Amino acid sequence: MWRPFPLTSLGLDWRKRFEKWDAQRKAEFIREMSWQSNQEFVGLAGELIKTDASPDVKLACLTC
Repeated sequence: MWRPFPLTSLGLDWRKRFEKWDAQRKAEFIREMSWQSNQEFVGLAGELIKTDASPDVKLACLTC
């Protein structure tokens, strides 16, 4: 079993880089992260459902 991947290990500006990604790449990242989800990731998914315009990203968030 793998331990949950801490989003903070991506660095301070990871959200700025993430926002520049296209919807397909964001959705893929979310699906991969959902395999090892933790409370931090579930919070991110909840936020993205509310703020991201892409239906693919929202669907990926709902499946985690």
